[in-house]
Amino acid sequence: MKQQTKKIIFAIVLALSFLPTVVFGYEIIRGETVVISRQQPVDGNLYVAAQNITIDQNINGDVFCAGQSVTINGNVQGSVFCAGQSIAVNGNVEGSVRVAGNTIMINREVDENVMAFGSAVNLEQDARVGWDLLIGAGSAVIRGDINRSVYGGGGNIFIDGLVGDDVKLGLSEKIENQNRLRIGENARIGGNVEYRSRSQAEVAQGAEISGEVKKNEVKDARENKKNKFLAYIIGIIYSILASLIVAFILIALFGDAIISITNRMRERIGVSIGWGLLLMIITPVLITLLFITLIGIPLALILLALWFIAIYFSEILVGISVGRYILKKDGKINKKSLYLCALVGIFVSWIVFSIPFIGWLLWFVAIWWGLGGVWLTLKKS
Repeated sequence: MKQQTKKIIFAIVLALSFLPTVVFGYEIIRGETVVISRQQPVDGNLYVAAQNITIDQNINGDVFCAGQSVTINGNVQGSVFCAGQSIAVNGNVEGSVRVAGNTIMINREVDENVMAFGSAVNLEQDARVGWDLLIGAGSAVIRGDINRSVYGGGGNIFIDGLVGDDVKLGLSEKIENQNRLRIGENARIGGNVEYRSRSQAEVAQGAEISGEVKKNEVKDARENKKNKFLAYIIGIIYSILASLIVAFILIALFGDAIISITNRMRERIGVSIGWGLLLMIITPVLITLLFITLIGIPLALILLALWFIAIYFSEILVGISVGRYILKKDGKINKKSLYLCALVGIFVSWIVFSIPFIGWLLWFVAIWWGLGGVWLTLKKS
């Protein structure tokens, strides 16, 4: 158990920093760069975290990835869930694409939805989206075809492709006449164009819009509330995706240890919450005292970093525990079942935690529960 405990702590830092590389479904690799070649078989889902990721092989499942640079050249039979600084999807995807990063490029066909959040989002001419496109971007260029509707918001958005239904967008309100919606001459929009902006949309000659173009002025606080609500929802979605990536990495590396900790959390709920509350009180006091002593500042900074990591790890453990309860995984459980427990539990827990006031209170209790479970496991070992 001591070995497992040490491995858990190491894995948390590993996963959150994204410095090493982990590929599972095929094998585990450590390094700064991962290349999944066409000759390298991957059976089922692919989970990968690295600084630089290139996937040339076709994947017959879902792809979960996180890294500084991510390039997917192979076709994906499932969906893509990725976070990174630069993300390029150059292969066909039979499911949905859900990505968040700085620069995002979609260059091929996606059979279902695309959700893309980043500084710059580009759908090139060969891009095809079978269902809807949801974007949140500083700037977005849409030259590909969207079978249904386009939703979201950003600073500057340029549409020069086919949209089968409506376009509904909100543009940044900060700078008038600099943040605007532009519709190019190759655009073919089958529904209405509805946007909220301080600037008038530019519609090029040759663009075809079947419905009406409607501008909603930025007038009152109600519009701002809608904007904030959309950002709130996007934040929740991003948090769920990021947490799932971390959870899957931890399960793949140390599933047995996570099973042991969540068993203890479920067996001793009250005791775990009590210990967690005590740790929540004592640890910040200890860190503050170390800062006051001046000579203890380096140690205080290390403890502070470990403290935030422990809180995040506790959230993951609670999500897995909730998933086990929902799916009634009370008895023996294997690592494969943990993936489903994490998926269900984290989704449900994060939705509950997002409820104002009640959800925030439950989040604190959940953190106590997770921290206490880890402490009891360490104490026993």
